[in-house]
Amino acid sequence: MPIDTARPDAHGRAFAASPTPLRILPRIGPGRARRANLVLRAGLSLAAVASGLGGQAHAQTSRDAIAIRQPASDQADSPVAQDPQVSTPDFGLTGHWGGLRDDLHAAGIDISGSVWSEIAGNVSGGTRKDVTQVSGWAINLDGDTEKLFGLEGGHFQVSFTKRQGPDINQRAGLEMLLSPQEQYSRGQTYRLSELWYQQQLGPITDIKLGRMGMGDDFGALPCEFQNVNFCANQIGPLVGNYWYNNPLDPLAVRLRVKPGKFTFMAGVFQSNPNDEKEDVALYHKGANGVTVPIEAGWASLVGGLPGSYRVGAWYNTARADDLLDDANGQPFAISGLDPDRKRGRYGAYLLARQQVTGTYKEGPPGPETTRGLTVFFNAMQADRRTSRTDSQIAAWLVYTAPFAGRPHDSIGLAVSRENVNSRAALSETLADPASTAPRAEYASELHYAFEVVPHFVLSPNVQYIVHPGGYPDRHDIVVLGLKTMLAL
Repeated sequence: MPIDTARPDAHGRAFAASPTPLRILPRIGPGRARRANLVLRAGLSLAAVASGLGGQAHAQTSRDAIAIRQPASDQADSPVAQDPQVSTPDFGLTGHWGGLRDDLHAAGIDISGSVWSEIAGNVSGGTRKDVTQVSGWAINLDGDTEKLFGLEGGHFQVSFTKRQGPDINQRAGLEMLLSPQEQYSRGQTYRLSELWYQQQLGPITDIKLGRMGMGDDFGALPCEFQNVNFCANQIGPLVGNYWYNNPLDPLAVRLRVKPGKFTFMAGVFQSNPNDEKEDVALYHKGANGVTVPIEAGWASLVGGLPGSYRVGAWYNTARADDLLDDANGQPFAISGLDPDRKRGRYGAYLLARQQVTGTYKEGPPGPETTRGLTVFFNAMQADRRTSRTDSQIAAWLVYTAPFAGRPHDSIGLAVSRENVNSRAALSETLADPASTAPRAEYASELHYAFEVVPHFVLSPNVQYIVHPGGYPDRHDIVVLGLKTMLAL
């Protein structure tokens, strides 16, 4: 799954600039009644899909579950990009719904869904041997405002998700910094995950506002592995008490400018601990500040093969406890006073993706590897005053189409280091001198993604974790997993 500095929408489509001036007032014509009828049919279809998924398990949105593949085209031996013309989306396992999906797409409405599960069992390490499954589903509705209302350059999305199932990290006493099941987080419950509108403002500028995940646009990464160290945006796992990724999406606004191969973005996201409540709500009271991320990216073509390179930073305005000092600058573990309350939390990151061998094609979201090796790298640093896990560095390799006759399979190998802040470690050892100071946790994963049929992928994996929790005196952990992804 390729990354680009421009984050595609949940169906993998790029949000293209409109070459003509925007029409601000909707067109009203004889097709309005037909569109209203299609919207009604879409609502009934959504209800039917939701009813059918009610007994399924766990969730992420479709952009993180499985890419909706475009029809394959013949590829030349050279890495020159191909540009297939696709008139309609490649729908998932449930097909065209007797032509209803085609009619809806023509009218400006796309309905999609995804179901997935992650099974994990520890064969070494932890306090007990166990096997758990987390699973879920998502339902997404995309709208094209030009087709629906005559408003050019507009696009909106609504997503509902459900997650359920216990975490092997907790059940087996693994005490890892990050879970071997990336889908266990933010409450095993129903959520209104996304409700946003995006509008093209000119040839290179667009704005997006509503409820949306920070990692959808900023620090965006693919999610092909099962361990959370290598799945999607990593700032959330690092500082998850104020950086919220899908399905926990805060109120926000994001502005993006794309001059040529460069992309510049800035956003403002509400910081509200009450968004973590397990409910379906449009708004919660209790905001304590905002998080402001910025990012600059470059889409490259190195040696005739695509890549992207991005740098970003963020600042959160809320107050948080200092990890070591009290208000007098002394360790609160010794003084017995409350931790000092610091204003402002911040950090920075670097992301890189580069295909190094093989071939690719130009798809709607950007370059897509059809065969060969792609290298990924990320590094991030959070402030050391308030972040217990203050840095992470990770790299992984993905080889697409490793065998003849298996064009959509892939093999992935990943390694990471997540650091425990030395100030937090000192505070903990001052409070308990007999304890071991935590340092860093090292995680790795090897997986094979096997496409059983289009839109149905099984990915067995093995994970190996050294110094779980960052403690060098703990036994290494081996986890066997199976990730299943279906696009409906």
